[in-house]
Amino acid sequence: MIWVIGSNGMLARDIILMLKKKDLKYIATGAEIDITSLESLKEEAVKIKPSYIINCAAYTKVDMAEDESDLAHKVNAEGVANIAVIAKDYNAKLIHFSTDYVFDGLSQNPYREDDKTNPLSIYGKTKLEGEKHALRIDNSLVLRVSWLYGINGANFVYTMLRLMNEKDSIKVVSDQYGSPTNTIDIANIVIDIIKNNSNISGLYHYTNDGAISWYDFALEIYKKGIEYKQINSECIINPCVTREYPTKAIRPKYSLMSKEHIKRDLSIELVNWKTSLDIFFHTLINK
Repeated sequence: MIWVIGSNGMLARDIILMLKKKDLKYIATGAEIDITSLESLKEEAVKIKPSYIINCAAYTKVDMAEDESDLAHKVNAEGVANIAVIAKDYNAKLIHFSTDYVFDGLSQNPYREDDKTNPLSIYGKTKLEGEKHALRIDNSLVLRVSWLYGINGANFVYTMLRLMNEKDSIKVVSDQYGSPTNTIDIANIVIDIIKNNSNISGLYHYTNDGAISWYDFALEIYKKGIEYKQINSECIINPCVTREYPTKAIRPKYSLMSKEHIKRDLSIELVNWKTSLDIFFHTLINK
């Protein structure tokens, strides 16, 4: 049985969609299961008897984590440690998701899985602790992902569409670089791993292909928004630098991650970010 933890999140909802499409048996739990309580997890695990655990539960409010560090640590670190205990008890494969925010963004080359981590934010630090807990057990898989957006959930694409419809002009940061990633592409990878009973384990990077700035991303969102009639007014998108848009948590300025490891081990081709954004808009208008 596949157990999806954190079922109300954006990524989890796409994973559940794909599990249904592939007719795979699963049980999904959300806020009713407190992952910071080992006893709560044990009580549920007895009923499910999982062979796979897909953990999508996370504290993801990057700026608020600076003020709620205890809560972020409980969910992103202690919660993952608890889930790892359950996975070990049932000899279940644990699939867990981490983030590009474990890096400081000072590199000039795509980060490899074995590159030194140096998170700049509480969010990044707690996610790094969580991935270490997950990797302490055999048969666990940690996917570092980045710049997520999807049909189900608040994200940068929806924020841009709203602002572009409401304002004559907006500013978007142009000196932070990464890879926007559609959650449906991550879901497809996860389902392929399960369906193929892949023995892949350890730490991997997975994002859509390509390296751009948030400003570049916003320009393409505007273009697609017009094309798919999701934007009904003119909006000028202006670039700005990070210091003009201060946030409580420091973001890495460069968080492109190398995907050579996962491409080789799973024999996959990455989806380009522009292609995946187009798929997002196509799905949106046919929702």
